[in-house]
Amino acid sequence: MIPLRNFSNQYYTGDLNFDKFSYQEGTVTTKGLSNIFWYDLSKHAYGDFMELKQQISDAYKNVANEQVPAELGAIYFNGFKLIKLGTYNILFEYTPPGKNAPSSTAVLPIDWK
Repeated sequence: MIPLRNFSNQYYTGDLNFDKFSYQEGTVTTKGLSNIFWYDLSKHAYGDFMELKQQISDAYKNVANEQVPAELGAIYFNGFKLIKLGTYNILFEYTPPGKNAPSSTAVLPIDWK
């Protein structure tokens, strides 16, 4: 249950060099453009985990602990587990404004250390 859309564009600097024709043709060029993408998976994963714990608590509040199904007990009676260390491939897609499909894609490895 990994959240897939947790990237945010932190900021960019540089000049966008385009006119109306370039925009319509999808040929916008940049000069000195840089973006920092922030992947805040742990925040969303933790929030989802806590929401699941609350739902389990609400559903089984009048039930003895040993009657809670094992799959739900594994969530409710344990703490949040950190993301495992390793390399994760992230798919980036760029869809220009006014277009319905990505004009470019790239798969980039991100090392989680």
